[in-house]
Amino acid sequence: MNNTLTLLFTGDFCPRGRVAELCRQGQSDRVLAPIREVLRNKDLSITNLECPICDIPAKASKTGPVLSVPHECVQLLTDGDFDIVSLANNHILDKGEEGILHTMALLEKAGKTMIGGGRNLQEATKTQFIEQNGIRLALIAAADEEFCIAGDHEAGAAPLRTIDICLQIQEAQKLGADRIILYLHSGHEKYPLPSPEHQKKYRFFADAGASAIVAHHSHIASGYEVYHGVPIFYSLGNFLFDYSVNRRDWAESFLLRIKIAKTGPVDFELIPIVQCDELPEVRLMNEAEKAPFLKALEQRCAIIAHPEQVLEHWNSFTRNRLASYFSKTYGYGRIRRKLMKMGILKPDFNRNLRYLQLLNCLRSEVHREAFLDAIKNNLK
Repeated sequence: MNNTLTLLFTGDFCPRGRVAELCRQGQSDRVLAPIREVLRNKDLSITNLECPICDIPAKASKTGPVLSVPHECVQLLTDGDFDIVSLANNHILDKGEEGILHTMALLEKAGKTMIGGGRNLQEATKTQFIEQNGIRLALIAAADEEFCIAGDHEAGAAPLRTIDICLQIQEAQKLGADRIILYLHSGHEKYPLPSPEHQKKYRFFADAGASAIVAHHSHIASGYEVYHGVPIFYSLGNFLFDYSVNRRDWAESFLLRIKIAKTGPVDFELIPIVQCDELPEVRLMNEAEKAPFLKALEQRCAIIAHPEQVLEHWNSFTRNRLASYFSKTYGYGRIRRKLMKMGILKPDFNRNLRYLQLLNCLRSEVHREAFLDAIKNNLK
């Protein structure tokens, strides 16, 4: 019996735009054809489905983009020979409960195993155990808490709550898991590094017993580190996400192949890809593209290796985010937000006093909990 298990992970999978049109035309096989052999070189493959697959006009009550793709797009998961599909992300409820339930029905019919989502919170947070090649593997998927989380009686995604994830890790250990892998939808969009808090949290999960941690959500390929023998990948970037964004880093990402045995080090391989640039397809990078991509990735890894540099870059990033957060909190329009970013306008209240009040509400765990629940309980 083979005593190793080869796992293939991808980042965000949202077959919209030109890809969706090919699927409607019955030409989905063109999209993944350039990497078909790579996708088949595995024992198990896992992708993050970052949208409901449904043709439902209604949408959820939320802010931000509402994503969905037509039902024909489910064929891509078969074309790519994916075994496991994660529903743990911030868009899986964009078409409400009806949308996720319709998606789950399509996935079940296609023979796909689902993780990180379900018809209620208990089902969504269930650890998936797989026994293959003599290895008992536990997969845990979860997402940042946005407009997507399941409730006690409502369908949705599993929430990324530190205590609950650690309890799942402990339970998986008690149930005889040889290896435990976390597949997490978390981070800050278009930011190529972890925040200091994310790095501490992921390292904590590693110390708690995770064998590897694989994340996505930022839509940019981030760096990685091996912490106490545990590989931590902070973002794989986009796997398939056709979007009119004039950014090369939106199109460039990597597949991750992990090889595990019951014990010993976790081996991994990065496979750089380009998705949806000139053509609506996923292809391997050529040598001219690969060199600068890997160099940039190495630079991010070098920063991640030093938490003080992670903090320095994070502080630089957040200094430019204040106008955006105030516009969301106080309903500022686009022009006012731009003027704030330019330093021409300041928030129209006693700056230090209001800053201190907001800081106390958001920093204090007890105030933050009450603040969030007060907002939720007053939503119409």
